[in-house]
Amino acid sequence: MTSIANRKRQPAGIITGGQFATETRAESNVTLAPAQQDWGSAGIRIGSRTPWGAADVVYDIADGIAEVGTPSHGGIKLSPQRNKLVPAPLRNASGWYEEDCEANIPMWTFPAEYAAHRQGRDRSGEDRWADPDFVRRDAAERTREWFPDQWEKATGETVTAEQSRARAEQLFHTEHAADHVAVSASYSKDHPGMVEVTTTIGGRRPGIEQEWEDMGQRKFLVPKAEYDTRDRMPFVIDPARHTDITAPPAPPKPPAVRVHSARVDRTGLTSAQKARVDKDLGTRYRLADGSVKTLADVIETDGVTGKGAWVDEAGRTHYSLQQKKHADSSSYSSLPVSKATFGALVDVPDVRTETDLAREEFDRALAAREKANNDYRFNSSSFEQRRKASAARDKAEARLTAANARLRELMA
Repeated sequence: MTSIANRKRQPAGIITGGQFATETRAESNVTLAPAQQDWGSAGIRIGSRTPWGAADVVYDIADGIAEVGTPSHGGIKLSPQRNKLVPAPLRNASGWYEEDCEANIPMWTFPAEYAAHRQGRDRSGEDRWADPDFVRRDAAERTREWFPDQWEKATGETVTAEQSRARAEQLFHTEHAADHVAVSASYSKDHPGMVEVTTTIGGRRPGIEQEWEDMGQRKFLVPKAEYDTRDRMPFVIDPARHTDITAPPAPPKPPAVRVHSARVDRTGLTSAQKARVDKDLGTRYRLADGSVKTLADVIETDGVTGKGAWVDEAGRTHYSLQQKKHADSSSYSSLPVSKATFGALVDVPDVRTETDLAREEFDRALAAREKANNDYRFNSSSFEQRRKASAARDKAEARLTAANARLRELMA
């Protein structure tokens, strides 16, 4: 779709657009919103938390519709009153609709508001986005493209493969579930004019604790001229015609060593931390076989291979226990725990490398720098507040510079 980030915007706080009359869509039996209603507020301003980080751009499309941007992504936020008008199969309970695909859903639901937001801004009178009918048709087309199942439930229409790539992919993978389907390809150095096509059964990719070999990975030679005739779907191998050049299987990998001890060292823990450890160990998990075990039971029966951590965009550190299939696996199952439990399970090794720790510090420093910049820009009205915010920003910048240098040094 045309990203909402590329459409013309107006400054935050300027309410444009408005209410609109009830209208029946040509695409479905769903009706637009009533003409008069209190739409409430999307409740978003610069600095507000979004699914993609703190908002640094906010534009009011209409009452209860806000377009939001962050340094990484963006989307649409609907007020609860607006969100109720989105048909249930297409509705996100949070009211958030990311900009690449989901933003078409509120545009389809409220086309008049989007058109009103654009009216009068293009003096040539050729702005298609100022036409509610065009907005509605375009958004309907793109919503069908990305969300065919939800569209059918919301409208009663049947979505064909010609109307939706997502539907075409569903049908393709159903038809070729047992075939060798390409997942990657490269020109062959040893066989001029040929392409080496790597496949798995049904084109499946490995999940947690799975390897490519588990997916039936093979490699075939395909003439380049034939491979270049493929359509938008992945190439399907014909084993009767395409030469199998799969390398002999590698020796089986040794399983990762697992620790089966939930021994807790409570030395130095506060009462609150001890309570958190007990809560973590008593957390119940439903396993793949349908059985239910506490975390302590999982550790003692299934075992864990280590403990690690990661840092989110807000700079918060998240701790977990890991279960790897093989010692050198890059994927693993994760069992979240608190920092107190992470430190108290003394028999479980901390598998983080020095580079991992440096990356965590970099991520924390980056989040701290973003917070300091926002505080300086939006939360410092007096001279003294600005002086303190400026000092905090400089300190955060220095921390980030040092963290970046350390990470680069370790990765060199």
